[in-house]
Amino acid sequence: MAGWLLGVLMTGALTWYFTGSILAAIVMAGLSYLAYLYRPKPKGMEMKPASLSDFSISQANEGQPIPIVYGRVKIPGNIIYYGGLITEEETEKVEGGKGGGSEEVTVGYHYYLDIWQAICMGKIALEKIFIDNDEDKTIGEEEYPFSIIAGVVTNPPNNKVYVSYLIFNDGTTEDYPTTSDNSDLQYASRLPGVAHIFFKKMHIGLNRTYVPTIYFWVRRILETGLPYEDIEVDGIYYGNNPAAVIYDLLVNWGKLDVTYINSTSFSEAAEYFYNQKIGINYVISSTRELREVIQEICDMVDAQLEYDDSGKITIRVLKKGDTSVGTIKDDFISFQFSKPSWNTVPNEFQANFVEKGVVRTLVVENPAAKLLAGKDIQKTYDLTAFSQRSVALKRLFDVMKRESYPRIALNITVPLKYSFYNIGDVITIENTEIGIKGDFRIVSISEPKIDSNEVEMTLLQHTDVIFDEHYLDTGGTHWITPTYDLVPFTKIKIVELEYTETYKTNPAYLICVSKEKGYETGFAVYVSTNGTDYKYQGTFKTFATAGNIVNDYPDTTYDIDDEVGVIFRPYKEFKTYDNISRDRLFVEPRVLIIDDEIMAFQNYDPYGDTDYHITGIIRGIHWSGKAYHSAGTKAFIVEVANNVIQLGYTSTFYMKIVPVFADRIGSLEDATAIEITPTLKARKPLKPERIKAVRNGNTVKIDVFPITKVYLTGAGKMSADSYTDTYPFEYEGQIAVSIDGGDETLYDTCHFTIDNPNSFTLSVRVKWNGYYSDSLSLTVGTANGEYIAN
Repeated sequence: MAGWLLGVLMTGALTWYFTGSILAAIVMAGLSYLAYLYRPKPKGMEMKPASLSDFSISQANEGQPIPIVYGRVKIPGNIIYYGGLITEEETEKVEGGKGGGSEEVTVGYHYYLDIWQAICMGKIALEKIFIDNDEDKTIGEEEYPFSIIAGVVTNPPNNKVYVSYLIFNDGTTEDYPTTSDNSDLQYASRLPGVAHIFFKKMHIGLNRTYVPTIYFWVRRILETGLPYEDIEVDGIYYGNNPAAVIYDLLVNWGKLDVTYINSTSFSEAAEYFYNQKIGINYVISSTRELREVIQEICDMVDAQLEYDDSGKITIRVLKKGDTSVGTIKDDFISFQFSKPSWNTVPNEFQANFVEKGVVRTLVVENPAAKLLAGKDIQKTYDLTAFSQRSVALKRLFDVMKRESYPRIALNITVPLKYSFYNIGDVITIENTEIGIKGDFRIVSISEPKIDSNEVEMTLLQHTDVIFDEHYLDTGGTHWITPTYDLVPFTKIKIVELEYTETYKTNPAYLICVSKEKGYETGFAVYVSTNGTDYKYQGTFKTFATAGNIVNDYPDTTYDIDDEVGVIFRPYKEFKTYDNISRDRLFVEPRVLIIDDEIMAFQNYDPYGDTDYHITGIIRGIHWSGKAYHSAGTKAFIVEVANNVIQLGYTSTFYMKIVPVFADRIGSLEDATAIEITPTLKARKPLKPERIKAVRNGNTVKIDVFPITKVYLTGAGKMSADSYTDTYPFEYEGQIAVSIDGGDETLYDTCHFTIDNPNSFTLSVRVKWNGYYSDSLSLTVGTANGEYIAN
């Protein structure tokens, strides 16, 4: 009986599926694991050999994509066939029989299997084969560099794992096993494009019925026609050239015609990467978007793809020594800048890379930045595409020098004449009004706006040129075990929300939690009705930034405050906030909360070394009202997302917020209990905004102006240009009216008439969901005319 798998192309990666007439004979990794430990047995207890169905297979996985590899990498294969079981009995003599002599007993069996494995997409050179991830258990030559040639290899030299012979296809040849190698293989083919290998009569072991995992050291052979496809200098192999890798991905996997590629730019980039000894060793082991893979490689090596003037794809290397290609001076339609403080930029950097198949960790730091920040701010990078320690270390030092410096970011709008600049260009920016002059690299640029003759750019300060090429050889790699201690949160604010379109009249609470360590991935919420027995309600992932306001903030500002603003000092800063356009101000789900006032804001600009100036503030949204706030008052900035919980309690309850990191949850016992008394404000109507009475003789026409929650929720719900109030007004509930303290009358309309020749006092409130709002009163005199109460 045999296991059999064939391959088909799916979404850019080859995936294995079962097929063939012997489908019923498939044996997969789901078979039970049977480990037999045999001992010499007395006569009469015969040991039987295992059958093929007794074998466990670890490398036959249906649906597993075949890896695409670049550079030199270690990968396990995937079994696409096994069978042809051969057993050889192992015996030994046991002394002490009845006649005083010896007898021969079976102590076990040696097992041999034919195994066919897919390795990866070709073309590759196969340098080493070994089992159980132990490079001493080799099949073939022990030391690399050594390439097993394509075709049939009989009696591989120095093999410690016996095979009768092997058939290797590097992904380009016609070699594959046939029925002459094993009678089960009547459906075999050469598997175009796939590197694969067939082992004839592999020795599995004595009494071993678990097929070993087979590993391969492979080296990708590229045929792009670019120079320096392999980065190998002075006998040291660094990997495939990143330019050649991207070219190969575009042509062979993106199916892009080479006429649409600027080959000259790729050749120039290939030469640069060779001179810098930048080669990559990279495995694509799952189905991924081509765009995502190429962007990941570009990020590794500071490169980017763009279109040239002819519409061809070109590659640009972003070099430290790039100089300015032009200047924009005092020619700005809009100009915004921001600069992070020292206590927000990372100052300790960790990165993993691969050294001889082992993942190792490098750590570098900027001591001056640590001193200025007064704390450690860590950031991790994935450099596993680099196999040479010196290259990985130099790359990490370059990242450290760039990222540990608080670079200025610019968002500018300029006339259309500057639209010829490209992403990646370094240009000189000079704004004499605010005193900024320096070189900046363009990181994004909008499509030209023909109607307004302008173009928008985002730029980052080009600081690379001010740093040298020096990097410190730290003497060795090491692994620092991360200590992700979870400590209780100290900055928490629970805000009961008003009526919203999402939660309507159901009580909902916005949970504002500021990180303590920075690496927390979420927070778990527990609730109790008695303060003792807490029940888990869920884990939420959207954190807030806690802090204090530095200035007094009056309640006399404009409703949209562009002038005074709030000076905000973060408690611990793990996030910054972008400036946004005026249009987005009305829809962006982020708020500033001070005391009970909720505000939206547009701008978040650095102010000194530790503070931020918040302007473009919409005061008192969600019917929270404008209020005075004194300097030193606690404040929270939060995006409203995965941090709102609905709870139906109508009386006092208790909440605990517990930190979460990955699959770990902090101590519930250490968390502070927060007492919450619901106001049920989402269910309650608001006090009327105005009463207008118009007397004409004995007849008084009354207009009540209720504040609706249901029909218009906050500024920005509808376009100011297209929306007009309806008349009669749309509102929810009923109008409860009392005259001179008498019994209330309920009206289903907010427009009604009272016949009363005398002076009287009208008291009006709104009834909704069984709740009454506060009252608004108006005294109407005997004289004809208009009377108003606000």
